[in-house]
Amino acid sequence: MARHEIEHFIPALSHWDEPVRRYAARLLGIAGDEQVIPFLADVLGSGSGPARRAAATALGELKSGDAVLPLAGALEDPDEETRANGARSLGQLADLRAVPALAAALDDSSDSVRAHAARSLGELGAGEAVSRLAGLLADSSGRVRAESARSLGRIGDPNAVPHLVEALRDPDQDASANAARSLLDMGAAEAGDAFIEVLADGHHRLREIAAEALGQLEAVRAVPGLIGALEDRDRSVRAHAARALGKLGDTAAVPGLIKALDDYDETLKAACAEALGQLGDPQAAPALVRAMGHWSEPVRLGAVRALGQLGDPQAAPPLIEALRGSKAEMRAAAAKALGQLGAARALPHLLRRTHDESQDVAESAARALRLMGDTLAAGEQLDRLRGSAPMQRGRAARLLGILGGPQAFPGLAGALQDPDRWVRASAADGMGELKDPRAVDLLIGAMSDPEGPVRAAAVRSLRLSGDVRAEEHLSRARDDGDDIVRREAQRWQEDRESAAGWTGWSPSRKRPVRRGQT
Repeated sequence: MARHEIEHFIPALSHWDEPVRRYAARLLGIAGDEQVIPFLADVLGSGSGPARRAAATALGELKSGDAVLPLAGALEDPDEETRANGARSLGQLADLRAVPALAAALDDSSDSVRAHAARSLGELGAGEAVSRLAGLLADSSGRVRAESARSLGRIGDPNAVPHLVEALRDPDQDASANAARSLLDMGAAEAGDAFIEVLADGHHRLREIAAEALGQLEAVRAVPGLIGALEDRDRSVRAHAARALGKLGDTAAVPGLIKALDDYDETLKAACAEALGQLGDPQAAPALVRAMGHWSEPVRLGAVRALGQLGDPQAAPPLIEALRGSKAEMRAAAAKALGQLGAARALPHLLRRTHDESQDVAESAARALRLMGDTLAAGEQLDRLRGSAPMQRGRAARLLGILGGPQAFPGLAGALQDPDRWVRASAADGMGELKDPRAVDLLIGAMSDPEGPVRAAAVRSLRLSGDVRAEEHLSRARDDGDDIVRREAQRWQEDRESAAGWTGWSPSRKRPVRRGQT
């Protein structure tokens, strides 16, 4: 932003109309130009009240460490809203030098300032502020207590757990719910008994989070309480209880889940179906077959997926019927379920579905056939790979990789030389599905293909192979001229770093840093 443009917008920060001030502050902030900072700092020091408020907001939008000092000064401003805006903006800067000023602002006389300061300390992950934030759980303001509870969860210090457990009984619903969410995010197993208690008598948001937490924390002792919660007056609590029971794996919950499958709420029905599938008790099969006829698609899908998990061959006929449904997602789910059941009577129906108009359905059918040990489908796809239509050959290459078998590798090796780039790309993807060590050298060769989609597919398959022979080639692919190839190579790099426990800058999340820290 040019100097004359900056000087044009600065007076607008003092405009009598609040929307104009906000607009000017927003423009100066999103400009992302650090040369704006001295101008905004001057406004903070000598401007009118409305202008100072707008300047404090704009400095946060810039997200520059150079704004820490003027914003820290704004926390001493006589105007309450300016101090609150300054506290909020300091949290946006991702700079830990802001922590001392924010910690001091926790003593501010204004509820709004204390709340924004507490929130910003959590956003910065300020571990040194844990004891102060824990103390604010007893603040006179419910808003301050709520923000402090959430920030303690963001920081994740185990020393905060006892304070958060006590805050579950806070009379302010936001504060108690935030304490519960923080305990859940922290994986605080020691909060299990407290969650069981509030599941029975807490407010509806607290009961909902408690049900979710008891499933995440694997608190098996909570099963009786969760079964009771299937009849909670709040439908969201009932659904969370059903999901938790599925995670806990205790088949004592099966009768209650079957009963709840008749509830009017479709979200609960779908959650019960999912839970019954996870528990794997065959006595649920008749109820799940009935649920396949429900008007709600999520309920029908949940029932189909659950039947596959039960492993009861008697469920094969309704699942075969579902293969003929009008919805592709339902056909794909039915194909997967039949593969899990291993029902021989489903083989011809699954074979037909490898020709489905939906690629997802065709691939699900192919995976089911491979799981069942079928060999006929691979031969059929090999014949189609020799066809005249490129689209047919490309689809056949992909399915041949999924189906596998002794004919798959030579067939796909030949398809990597196909004159059509999409066939070659599908063959490279198919090689990745095969997971055959012999494919690595061929895929490395495909990384030199003149067409970007082929190189991208080769990189993707090599990334999934995890073969060390490909590492040097995948590293070089990060400089490829094709965007998709570079993205696939970057995903490989991210997978490596994740496996090694590497932490650092993420494109999706800025981590707070101190000046000079890398």
